[in-house]
Amino acid sequence: RGAPWEGYRQPLPPVKQGDISDPNYFDFMSYCQYATIAAGMRDGRVVFEELIDANGTSVVVARDPALPRDNARLPALLSLRVGDKILDAIAERYPGLAPTVELRPSRAALLEGVKALAQVFEYNNYLLSARLEPSERGFQLSAIAPATVWSQQVLSLRGDLANDFEAKAIAAYLRRCAVDASYTTRYEGSEVVHIFVYA
Repeated sequence: RGAPWEGYRQPLPPVKQGDISDPNYFDFMSYCQYATIAAGMRDGRVVFEELIDANGTSVVVARDPALPRDNARLPALLSLRVGDKILDAIAERYPGLAPTVELRPSRAALLEGVKALAQVFEYNNYLLSARLEPSERGFQLSAIAPATVWSQQVLSLRGDLANDFEAKAIAAYLRRCAVDASYTTRYEGSEVVHIFVYA
């Protein structure tokens, strides 16, 4: 972590290591976490021995049988679970701001829900602002300067799972509304643009 940290913080001299409230430090730590997770999922073993103390004692650990055996399926499962956790946390912490989940809502109601989610991220200073643009086959959400703008781009260049928490929460909301959709992402300077397309 040392070499990447020095290279990251060089153009950002006021960033202090350990200050998770600083968006720049959060961005770097989120990158470290997701890069580590991606490597672990790529090389994950179904059964392995794990050391549990300094004396060399080990135990056999097996992957939960409910999880996929195929490592290539783990990133999508993690994205689903992260999105669900974020959506649950928003509903619990901000019941008056969280979007209403209804099965197959009208297009207008669905977009209002997406807008409400983006506003919660904005309210929590996770992003500066968001722009929602409907299209014929879905919508586009532009997250302006999200806290993970650098790490999302670097993880994408590495081919790793993205830490696009705003998109994961929106995808979870769409699933709960029984709206089948997928999304792609592009980067435009400090904007992260998620393009959601209905199936």
